[in-house]
Amino acid sequence: MDPILVVSPHLDDAVLSAGTFLDSWPGATVLTVFAGRPSTAVTTPFDAHSGFTDSGAAMAARLDEDDRALAVMKSRPVRGVWLDEQYDRHRDSDAERASIQQGIAELARQIGATKLIGPLGIVHPDHVLVAEAVAGVAKETELETWCYEDLPNRVLFPETVPEALERWRSAGFAPALDFLGAGDASRKEEAFGCYTSQLWALDRHACLVPERFWRQWTA
Repeated sequence: MDPILVVSPHLDDAVLSAGTFLDSWPGATVLTVFAGRPSTAVTTPFDAHSGFTDSGAAMAARLDEDDRALAVMKSRPVRGVWLDEQYDRHRDSDAERASIQQGIAELARQIGATKLIGPLGIVHPDHVLVAEAVAGVAKETELETWCYEDLPNRVLFPETVPEALERWRSAGFAPALDFLGAGDASRKEEAFGCYTSQLWALDRHACLVPERFWRQWTA
């Protein structure tokens, strides 16, 4: 199958939001942007609630969980070096966005991607930042670009979907809801179960719903 690049903000988003699609496209490359580890271990409320003593233990476990989930999807993981917002509250968003955009574009070139798939950018600031970087790559490369509606936030906060779409329109795109293809939903459910440390925070019913994709046409 043609090489494609799926961009995931965190170590679960590609599976949660595009898992049935990934099942239909074995061999897809999944870039997780915020997979870096803080140089000095820290403890955040989310990590503590997940049962971890610090960020080092949390990231080690989550990388393992994501490896297992992407193996179910037959996807190839690539890890970014950028830090999750919970570890980097004072980031320079403009500089981070430019750096992420450069990283996505370089990986797309390396694998010869024919499609670029990323988040629509719903609610979470990390998702918005990655969506903006994906939009920058789409403009720069003219790659065929699609966005998945971020789950579970699309279900939990449906009123925010128009806001995300308006950001894409403001960036010069004409988003069109379209069908991208889907595989076996039961394998997505199996992959979902790999994220054991995060199941307490994930609404199962809001994650295991039909996926929706927007084709980002240049306006």
